[in-house]
Amino acid sequence: MLTSSRAAGGLGSALVLASLLTGCTGDGGGSPTSSPTATVTATVTATADPAEEQEAVQLEAASSGTTCYDRPYPDLAWFDVTYEAARDVSSIDFSVVDADGLAQVGSTINLPPVNYGGTIAFGGELAWPPGDLVRDARQISWAARSRASSLSLAEGQTGLLMFHLRLDRSVLDGDRTARLGGIRATWRESDGTKGVGELPVEQEISFRPADCR
Repeated sequence: MLTSSRAAGGLGSALVLASLLTGCTGDGGGSPTSSPTATVTATVTATADPAEEQEAVQLEAASSGTTCYDRPYPDLAWFDVTYEAARDVSSIDFSVVDADGLAQVGSTINLPPVNYGGTIAFGGELAWPPGDLVRDARQISWAARSRASSLSLAEGQTGLLMFHLRLDRSVLDGDRTARLGGIRATWRESDGTKGVGELPVEQEISFRPADCR
């Protein structure tokens, strides 16, 4: 579902609004809007000067906690992580890592902001494939979407990442919850320097409504 604080204005009712998916987001008593965000990046170099060791790409998750539904959805579109390039990157890719109860399907999709380098305060999850709610979002350009693996980033470039997630049968049957472990970014800079960054993601997906009570 979309967290209400990050839904683009004027979108109205759509496939993944709580009234239709009847999902809820719990984070141990707080709301997703008050959850702290995390930025974890690292640049790997062989002989870099310490003064030059700066993050090339920053990742940020918008929320944490458990999202639960009263009926199973085997495939979800999950878009809750944004990136920002601190300097030029010639190639990059993003992937889900250390997940339990789910798997990433296909390539990660890049959703750029309408305004280059702009902040994207929009995210959540919905049944796959994504519908009008994402296509009509005012903060992102659906028409300009692309595979993240085809990107080269310029300093200051930003975007929202969309992942196609497929849930395990045991999760769909309510035997356990699915856990998103983290998002990994791997990149190469124009001088050949390679970098790897990982963002821990403290989110779970459940089809047992009691998990959010």
